This record gives sequence, C-alpha cells and structure tokens, in this order.
Amino acid sequence: MRTEVEPGGTDWRRQVRAQTAAAVAAAVLLADRRSVAMRHAQALHETAAILRQTSQTERVLVRRARERRARTTAPEPRRELIGFTLEGLVDGEPVSARWANGTLQCDPPLRERALLLVDMGEEFVYPDSPRCLAATLDGRPVAVALTLIRACNRVVAFEVDLPRPGPEPPAPSRTLPARS
Repeated sequence: MRTEVEPGGTDWRRQVRAQTAAAVAAAVLLADRRSVAMRHAQALHETAAILRQTSQTERVLVRRARERRARTTAPEPRRELIGFTLEGLVDGEPVSARWANGTLQCDPPLRERALLLVDMGEEFVYPDSPRCLAATLDGRPVAVALTLIRACNRVVAFEVDLPRPGPEPPAPSRTLPARS
C-alpha cells in the first residue's frame, strides 16, 4: 500500500531511501541471476559441442562395425529365395508387395514404412549362425522380405518362390519328435 507523504517531511526521505534500497537489492539479485544463467548457458553450449563430437565418433564406429560385419563371409544358403509375395497391414490399411525377377512391386504405405527401417539402419541378426542382414529394398531378396515383414504391423500372408531343385542334393530336413 502506497501512502502519499509530503516532500518536506522525514517520512518521505525514509520512504525514498527504502525504495532505493529495495531497487538496488533487486538489481543485485537480477545481476546474480543473470550471471548464473550465463554460466549455465556456457555449460550447455560446451555440453552440446561434446555431444556433437561424441555422436560423430559413434557414427563412424557404427559404420566401421557394419562394414566389418559385411566383410565377414558367412556360408551362403544352398537355395536362395528368388521371389515372394507378402500381404499385411500397415496402420490398419491392407498392403501387399511382390518380389519377382529382381523387381519389387510394393504399395506406397508399406514402402514408406520399409524405407524408414532402411534409414534407421535396422539389422536382422541370426543368433544361431553369425550372419547379419541390413534392412534394404534393393539387396538380396531375403533381406528385402525381412525388411517388408518388419515394416508390417501384421502379416496376413507370405508366399515364397524357391528355385527348382537341380543336381545339388536337397538339404537334410529336420524332423521334430512326436508328441505323446
């Protein structure tokens, strides 16, 4: 509450001095806060620079690791996938894709989702054999199929086209024990 005091009295001088002291105290407090904020901003700037450098280093390390994995030769499967047909759902919308003769035909929503996986560097790792396939839409058919399957929220149907057996003997089949 402000009260008007006549300029000639001692109350007026006391009030002006109190207001001056309050203004000086507020200015000192604001200067301290500004100083703290400036130090904090400088620390954030330095942290951002460190994070940028660390991120660049990590990207290089990840790229080198992927290149090393790509150079390791895993035994190729005897029968390579030559084509496939996929039907599924992406965000509740029916989608389909077909790989035949090295060409992919794919619905746009499925392609967009699959490209996101490719851009994120998704990898498919076989735990039982040291093999890793990177997500792709233009690589080996098995990697393309895995990418599209992962891109679907739900797979409704998946058909595989394998080469016809030739002179090479078929791979031994595994039989599961009968349930009792």
